[in-house]
Amino acid sequence: TAHSRGLIHRDIKPANILLDDEGTVFLADFGLAASIDNIESGAVPAAYGGSMFYMAPEQWLDQPLGQHTDIYQLGVTLFEMLTGQRPYPEADMHVLYERHVNGRIPDARELNPQLPPKIQSILEKAMAKDPSSRYKTVLELAKDVAALLRPKQIKRRYEIKEELQHGRFAVVYLAYDMFEDQQVALKILKHPLLANQTYRQKFQRQRTQILDVPAHDAIIPVYDVDLHKDKPYIAMKFVEGASLRERFQKERELPLDVVCDIARSLAAGLDMLHSVNHVHGDINLGNVLLDLTGNCSLTDFHITAVAELTTAILEQDEPLGDLPYLSPEQWRSEPILPQTDIYQFATLLFELLTGQRPFPDMATPQLQESIEKESPHKITSFKPELPPQFDDIFLKALAKQPENRHARATDLVNDLQEAWQNHSFDALKQQGEAHYEAKQWEDAISSYEQALKFRPESREVLTALERAERRKQDSGIFYQSKQ
Repeated sequence: TAHSRGLIHRDIKPANILLDDEGTVFLADFGLAASIDNIESGAVPAAYGGSMFYMAPEQWLDQPLGQHTDIYQLGVTLFEMLTGQRPYPEADMHVLYERHVNGRIPDARELNPQLPPKIQSILEKAMAKDPSSRYKTVLELAKDVAALLRPKQIKRRYEIKEELQHGRFAVVYLAYDMFEDQQVALKILKHPLLANQTYRQKFQRQRTQILDVPAHDAIIPVYDVDLHKDKPYIAMKFVEGASLRERFQKERELPLDVVCDIARSLAAGLDMLHSVNHVHGDINLGNVLLDLTGNCSLTDFHITAVAELTTAILEQDEPLGDLPYLSPEQWRSEPILPQTDIYQFATLLFELLTGQRPFPDMATPQLQESIEKESPHKITSFKPELPPQFDDIFLKALAKQPENRHARATDLVNDLQEAWQNHSFDALKQQGEAHYEAKQWEDAISSYEQALKFRPESREVLTALERAERRKQDSGIFYQSKQ
């Protein structure tokens, strides 16, 4: 995107590449970015070109810069990602100058023999000394790397078509199921199963539980769970659309009727799961999928439980999962319950309604302390126009002890819906009365009619509506007689 707008970064390196909890990649620190049209030969000294470990030859030589400069730096960063070492690790500036300008590009496979042989030609093209010999666009480089590094086939059943999402613990691919003649979303965990018979037995139990999830419109069906090269994978229905997190990041505020539809649908799916003794345990915006028609579905059942059986747990100091969504019992490493899902579901609704989480982002130790011991922020403190009753409802749904929360997800949604209807009814009734006092008969009638949509049987509002209609009619007769 930056290149299409005539901007180059000039300082691409691992420290300037950020990942969120979902594995989404962000390029940061555009402090050195400049318009390509404004960069002239000799106008930008090499010392200002960014980190010397990643600088392109033209930066060292004070030659014209362009997209090719970013491509070179991306190639150096890719080399380091694949091998764990920079292509030119020397710290001396004069040595680095010689290496970047004239040096041979090291063979990445000598540092990481597990890399495919063709990776070297990709790295050499990205890091070519002559800018005209490099990739023309970063997209060309990305496509070559993706096509080379992604698996071609899984278990002689799934043909990999393209990568859909890259998360912290897993990669999701669009794949073709040759057995069933259909497209599937194939989620492959990055870490292998722990080499222990106990963990393999646990995985088989998890596998049975995942495949035993009943069918429901709000649940993405799972077709297959197995191991490939000791890495667990899950094949599920492919849904063309986006995650709720992706949509929320784009729109930042969803219409209330959309939030209500999402809440009712997910609540029905969760209650069905709980009725057959299943628990999700990892509900968050990223695990809700929206198809092209707006229908929503829960996905990634038991994925956290499966990840906890892999070597991923050896690299984690904190629990697996989306940390701000974890319930107090999850932080305490206690068994998850249906009320664990209620807590996470309430956190999801809280974020959809306000754009904030009950416990805003903070360092992990402080986040754990807050979730386990502190009361959540009142939802009306973020959005005062919401009904005051919402504060108590969310306080119950986010209770520290599971037994103090709502018994069912539908109960939570019903409480919120009833509070919203009462709040809207009272507000419209007050509007009607204010318009009536101001002798604004049309506006009073409109407010009363809207209030009756929430409580059609309200005698008080029906009487007020009739009174306003009579006054409107009387004012019309008076106007005509005056004329």
